[in-house]
Amino acid sequence: MSYMLEKKNGVSSKELSKIGVSAILQFAGGAVLAVLGVLPPLISAAAGVVLTALGLSGIASRDKEDKKIGGILAVSGAAAILARYGVISMLKAAGRMVLFTGAAALIGLGLFNIVRFVLGLKKRS
Repeated sequence: MSYMLEKKNGVSSKELSKIGVSAILQFAGGAVLAVLGVLPPLISAAAGVVLTALGLSGIASRDKEDKKIGGILAVSGAAAILARYGVISMLKAAGRMVLFTGAAALIGLGLFNIVRFVLGLKKRS
């Protein structure tokens, strides 16, 4: 019964909290990718190796969400490595493009979900 009342007044508490958490994580992930692109080469490559390893472990998981997030992490880590140490200049450019496009997309999606979260809170009050 309370679920029906929550749904009638807007987004349920569970959905609203899910939107808020994902918004913060998306925004933070985008910021990390943006910073990863401008770090010194050695630090950026080390972070890329760590991200790639974490991503590959996520891909090996049985959970669908873990596989999806693992793929994103693995691609981000590989892009960070390529952006700094790509043997061919075209690979370096591709790595930078993936990093900054991913950063912009995640920051934009995070801001969009933050707005959705705030509007959902306003509807509840």
